[in-house]
Amino acid sequence: MIVTIAISLLVALYAAILVAMVTFLYLWRHYHIFVVERGRRSGDDVPKLRVVRVDPSAVLPRRATAGAAGYDLHVVEGVELAPGRNATLSTGLKIAVPPGHYGRIAIRSGFAKESGAMLNAGVLDEDYRGVVHVMVQNGMTRYLTIKAGDRIAQLIIEGNSTPEVEEVKELDETARGSGGFGSTDGQKSDALRKRR
Repeated sequence: MIVTIAISLLVALYAAILVAMVTFLYLWRHYHIFVVERGRRSGDDVPKLRVVRVDPSAVLPRRATAGAAGYDLHVVEGVELAPGRNATLSTGLKIAVPPGHYGRIAIRSGFAKESGAMLNAGVLDEDYRGVVHVMVQNGMTRYLTIKAGDRIAQLIIEGNSTPEVEEVKELDETARGSGGFGSTDGQKSDALRKRR
């Protein structure tokens, strides 16, 4: 009888310890997600995008919504751009991209839709400290008017990996091999045929 009671108490104690451990792990995980991750999202450990306004009319970059990936960029100078012509327009800002990142300058979709303009490639390196410019091209057959203060581009901050360059005799083989432009079009068609 005493042995049965002792075994029952040990089993109950073991079950209580197990429940306590599971509860602790559950609470720790949810506390971690709720407090630590929420803190990160609110900017506790997020590096700052440092900006110097070199033109008094310059507008600081800002995201239009909380979920927007890009910071809107305004230009401080206007231009009347003939069809097929390019222009490099100043934002009036110097921007320091956080370490381990680079800035990709892309066209705002609203501006592209309204104007038919295109932006030439723009990369803002983390060690660049000059004024940021936007390179615009008029791809339409009519004149394009850009006014000072217009939001025409967005700055998207992306992680940057810079592996060391190593020269090798050959590269490893892949299924694609050296297939370049359009080389996967046949694979796409095969996949669609199999789905039907």
